[in-house]
Amino acid sequence: MGETFSEETDRLESQHQVLNIVFDGRLFFPPVQRVRSVLDCGYGAASWGVEVAETDSSCTVIGVDISPHMKPDDLPENFIPQVRYCKTKPDSVPSFLPPSIRQISPKEEQKLILDRLAR
Repeated sequence: MGETFSEETDRLESQHQVLNIVFDGRLFFPPVQRVRSVLDCGYGAASWGVEVAETDSSCTVIGVDISPHMKPDDLPENFIPQVRYCKTKPDSVPSFLPPSIRQISPKEEQKLILDRLAR
């Protein structure tokens, strides 16, 4: 089972690198001046959330995923992983920018997740 997660982690990391190239290294759309807190729904291997956390140590990144199996062992202090379903609010709810859900389900599911998180 560990090999399967390792392969998926590698695939997600490669996908993150491709998106970095396509998006010219931009982590947010539209560009923002200062980010205080970010919600990464379905963080998977945590590539995007860790990059955001490492880019700005004053930004809190809460990563939410239903599976803890791909979470890196070495996370920045400002990356807080939570194991839960993305359709429910995380344990601590600061004021977020729109959450990152760029690699999760179809657009209809993304809208449902955003609507529920906004409540």
